[in-house]
This record gives sequence, structure tokens and C-alpha cells, in this order.
Amino acid sequence: MIKITSLSVAGALLAFGLSAAPAAALANRTWVSGHGTDSGACTRAAPCKTFAFAITVTNAGGGIDVLDPAGYGPVTIAKAISIVNDGVGTAGIKTPSGNASRSMPALATASTCAA
Repeated sequence: MIKITSLSVAGALLAFGLSAAPAAALANRTWVSGHGTDSGACTRAAPCKTFAFAITVTNAGGGIDVLDPAGYGPVTIAKAISIVNDGVGTAGIKTPSGNASRSMPALATASTCAA
């Protein structure tokens, strides 16, 4: 009975074009660019456009590399992650309203981040 039920569920998933395979693993390193798009895995060849999307496809403990100066939008950081600027522009963080703005070298490139 259990095998029939499992086969029935698998057959139903296939009939609807869904896969029973596990979700794709998150990456340890992702990239963002002002010319990127918020889709896919945020690879160096096909980077994301925003920090908010990149953080969703990056493992905790991983890193997001900034490829060029751009506005990468606000992001809420809720896991251990690095946002790395390897000298491609000026880095800075803008804290939520009511708090002072602070520049932080090698953190983000010409972006506004709310942490």
C-alpha cells in the first residue's frame, strides 16, 4: 500500500511537470553587478542585480562579491555572510533612519544597505 501511494504521488508530480528532486543547493560564493538580473544562481558570468536576491542564493558563511559600482538596494542580513568589495569603488552602509550613516571599507560598493 505504501509503495502504491508513493508511486501515485510521484506520478501526479510528473503529470503536473513537477520534480520530486531536492531543491538546488545554495552557493558559497555569489556575485552582483549593476548589469545583472535577479534570477539564477548569481554566478560571475551571470551575476545578480541586488543584494536582497543574492543573499537568498548564498549559504550562511558564504560571500557576495561586488563586480562594479552600482546601487544594489536595501538588504536585511539575517545570517553570517560577507559582502566583499575588492577595490571596485567606494563602499558604504546607510543604517535605518534615525541612525548615522557610516562608511565601511571593503563591505559594499556604492550601495545602500539597511542591516
